[in-house]
Amino acid sequence: MGNYFQNVKEQLSKFFSSYDNRQKKIMIITAVLTLFLTTGIILYISRPEYVILYKDLDLKETGEIVKNLDDLRVQYKIKDQGTILVPKKDVNKIKIDLATKGVPAAKFSYEDIINKNTMFMSEDEKQKAYNYALQNHLASIIQEIPGVKKAIVTLSIPRRTEFILSENRQEAKASVFIEADNIDQISVDGIAVLVSNSVEGLNKENVTIHDSKGRVLNNSNKDNNLLTSTTQIELQNEVKSDIEKNLTEFLSSVFGYGNVSVMASVTLNFDTDIMESREFKTPIEGEENGLIRSMEENIETVSDNSAQGVPGTDTNTEEITQYVETDDNNSSYYKSNKIVNYELNEVIRKVEKAKGEVRDITVAVILNKDVLEGNELTEENRQQIEQLISSATGLQTKSVNIYAQSFNNNIQEALNNASSSKEGSLPLWVMVMLVVLLIIPIGALILYFTKKNRKDIKKEQIQIQIPEEKVEDLELDIKESGYKKSVESFINKNPEIVSQLLKSWLDED
Repeated sequence: MGNYFQNVKEQLSKFFSSYDNRQKKIMIITAVLTLFLTTGIILYISRPEYVILYKDLDLKETGEIVKNLDDLRVQYKIKDQGTILVPKKDVNKIKIDLATKGVPAAKFSYEDIINKNTMFMSEDEKQKAYNYALQNHLASIIQEIPGVKKAIVTLSIPRRTEFILSENRQEAKASVFIEADNIDQISVDGIAVLVSNSVEGLNKENVTIHDSKGRVLNNSNKDNNLLTSTTQIELQNEVKSDIEKNLTEFLSSVFGYGNVSVMASVTLNFDTDIMESREFKTPIEGEENGLIRSMEENIETVSDNSAQGVPGTDTNTEEITQYVETDDNNSSYYKSNKIVNYELNEVIRKVEKAKGEVRDITVAVILNKDVLEGNELTEENRQQIEQLISSATGLQTKSVNIYAQSFNNNIQEALNNASSSKEGSLPLWVMVMLVVLLIIPIGALILYFTKKNRKDIKKEQIQIQIPEEKVEDLELDIKESGYKKSVESFINKNPEIVSQLLKSWLDED
């Protein structure tokens, strides 16, 4: 096998030696171009044909599909940000693999209804297809709301017919499932309004919105601000944590971090408290009375005067009585009644207290006695600290309790002892660095000597091969020459001259 390669090498050397440098360069360039051209043709012919996997995708769906394709280690191309191309031979398998993972979510749009032949569809089938497309359309809109990752809309629209009395007709209803992070109540109410306004005959009260835990985020009752018990506990814990954190940071700046422990207890008022007040004011500023709306005045006068005449005779007779009797007892009566109705401005105020107001807070503070002056908490210092806490939190002094006690620092001492016990030994990172510093120069030396030995071996091979090639060339030239016999006879006849000639040649070399 070694002789075979040696012969091949010799033949190649003979082949290239028959050409000059220019011809050799042309041959090398031609061979390289041929190699690249052949490789390009092979790659072009064997390249995979890409077909459309999905199109008209939004950015969220595109990202989800691309992530799954990366997990499947499938080649793909993205075109126009909404079209994904995959190799034609793998398209069916990829669709099956993605379908098992629920990617992408099955959708039915209005375009599907238009493109589908609805000539042979019944009215019920058309209505169901329309409702299904509307559900997907609403879900895609809700998913555009910040914080909403996933949305599923389910509509329950009763069938309309004129044979059912209006009082017996069922109302349209809708339920929305959302998977969201930190969505506020305003957005939840907005989703309910969006769904109710998108479906004919659907009231907002008949729309329920659920989260991933099954909780109803909106309330169809009149009291939309009613908080569940879970929410109340979460709010109380949040207020409690804020108070403890703020007081700890506030006191730690004075007594040092790790020397203050704060515990708070918070009670929030979630009761509904509505206060109504009425106030009457005059319409004209500065006037004591308002505008007269109505007025009623009654005056009654009665007077009693005795008549003159002869007793027993008719007073209406024309005859004049000659004897007249007089009576000086006259009586009179006078009565006046006045009723005035004024028009006043009536102001009605209804004040509803906000739910979640702080009803009661108690705070307990423990200070590390070892950091106090004289290792003791004086009454004066206690009162000052209580006043500071009361001012910072708005609490009454009686709701603040302060206690001084030495803290248990066993864990900290154990850590300190562990760190001090390791001071005598080198850290791990130092040992690693030392090992690396030792390995690098040793490896460099080994590499240097290896390369040097290789160079020496190559030089020896070259030195050995060169004279052999010269001798072979000389032998070939002698054999191919027609003056071989003449040279041999000349050497035999004149050996001294030949030896002198050889010496001169060697000296020149």
